[in-house]
Amino acid sequence: MIGLYDAAAARLADPARCPAILQALTGIDPDQAIEMLALSADVTALVSPMSDEAVPVREAAFKVSQMEVWTFGVTMALVFPGGFAQFEPARDQIKAALRGWVPAGAASPVEYAGGRTVEYRIDKDGGRWLHLLRFRVAVQETYEAQS
Repeated sequence: MIGLYDAAAARLADPARCPAILQALTGIDPDQAIEMLALSADVTALVSPMSDEAVPVREAAFKVSQMEVWTFGVTMALVFPGGFAQFEPARDQIKAALRGWVPAGAASPVEYAGGRTVEYRIDKDGGRWLHLLRFRVAVQETYEAQS
């Protein structure tokens, strides 16, 4: 399933779905992106792959078909003091935009898989908060059998 992360970022960048999100991006180095983007009171969302798991192949003939569950993350980057008020609206909008969505080629709707704070730092000039929301989606992958 090609294009999942870009499609997820496009959903989050839609101001009708997520007005609390300043921008949503994918495809750049996460460390560089967080340093570059967490500079305003608005929330920046970075979509990135996290992991995948596969169900064992039970039988294979001319094609191998296997169910995979892909986990991807949306890192919310906020700065203090202004970003704190945006956390709950942005988190709720991200979950609403992705939970239940069926991307092209997916075998199931996207599910919310939990979240956690990655960084929470306050200093005299403000601070930064990075919060990771995890989502997962099932994908049925089919390949030509290898000899």
